[in-house]
Amino acid sequence: MKITAETKKDGQPDSGWMVTYKWIPASALNTVELPFGDGSPVSKMLPPGMYSLYAKKTVDGALKKTDAVPCSAFQEEETKCPIQVP
Repeated sequence: MKITAETKKDGQPDSGWMVTYKWIPASALNTVELPFGDGSPVSKMLPPGMYSLYAKKTVDGALKKTDAVPCSAFQEEETKCPIQVP
């Protein structure tokens, strides 16, 4: 499945963010966060499933991080997951 993440600020694309994802299994398995990519939009081919995505960026020496966004990729050929950034 193709998952496309786009970082947006005030409804407009905002580049320079590193997107990270984590698979959300149906059972209580431990999973790790993995790099998704940087830029906006950025796409990755992943197996069907539930994922959690967030973005982070260093601004003036301080790390900014978004809240995690759930992303369900099961039926659509491409799933778009917008991430609102501060």
